[in-house]
Amino acid sequence: MICLAATLAMMLGVLVLRLLHPGPRHPDWIAAACDVGQGDALAVRTGPDAALVIDAGPDPSALDTCLDRLGIRTIEMLVITHVHEDHYAGASAAAEGREIKSLAFSSAEQGIPGEIRGLADEFAVDPERLGRGGNGELGPVRWEVLWPPAAEGSAGLTENDASAVLLIRTAGINFLFTGDLEEDAARQMLRTSPELRTEQVHVLKVAHHGARNSGQALPEELRPLLALISVGEENTYGHPAPETLRNLEAAGALVARTDQLGSFILHTDDAGKLMVSRLGRGP
Repeated sequence: MICLAATLAMMLGVLVLRLLHPGPRHPDWIAAACDVGQGDALAVRTGPDAALVIDAGPDPSALDTCLDRLGIRTIEMLVITHVHEDHYAGASAAAEGREIKSLAFSSAEQGIPGEIRGLADEFAVDPERLGRGGNGELGPVRWEVLWPPAAEGSAGLTENDASAVLLIRTAGINFLFTGDLEEDAARQMLRTSPELRTEQVHVLKVAHHGARNSGQALPEELRPLLALISVGEENTYGHPAPETLRNLEAAGALVARTDQLGSFILHTDDAGKLMVSRLGRGP
């Protein structure tokens, strides 16, 4: 089986992609994109068997399989970036043989949406609404919310544009997770996020599965080294859009996609190079 390997020279800001054959076991991982079909489910490792999970995709069985392969037994925080089924409907599987310590969400709805309340009851946790300025630490992972403008400030936004946007720092790498944020809201978020002008975003999770309305503002402004696209194989929406791929190419980003790789992990080798590898079927 062939996998992708990305070499990250952090000081030089250079990312090079080459083909490698993976070993029989996947190494320790930093972040992962789960192949859940046409939806999002991503994870950032917070400990030997623990993670911060961002979105849960539409398919419980696909999420459960991916979390098992990653060896996750504790979800320190499950974030539902917004209340669309392709981001939350698989979440019930997160508790299959796992402890969920907290649940956080964003939504254009005021109050707690029924879908989130149902998950909170199932997991026996109190849901937390996310807004700009929210932050925390989970082991080696530091997370910060850049959007929406305030925890109760989503009125007037579409559900996509109410997506929680998280800047996550771990292992010397800065990740930006964007939910389904669309172009106009992305430009507003950039204007109100000085962090993104002083720190490089190394890895960008492309908004809305690479749809055309994910826009060019983020890749053009941030110039990420690596772009992750969580998208279903042969989906009927035409995702990722050719314009999106051209924008990423023009920004100098290399692209890793779940429709091409299936579930994949980011990890480092002994030389400190950042690798992107297909996720195997466990140890």
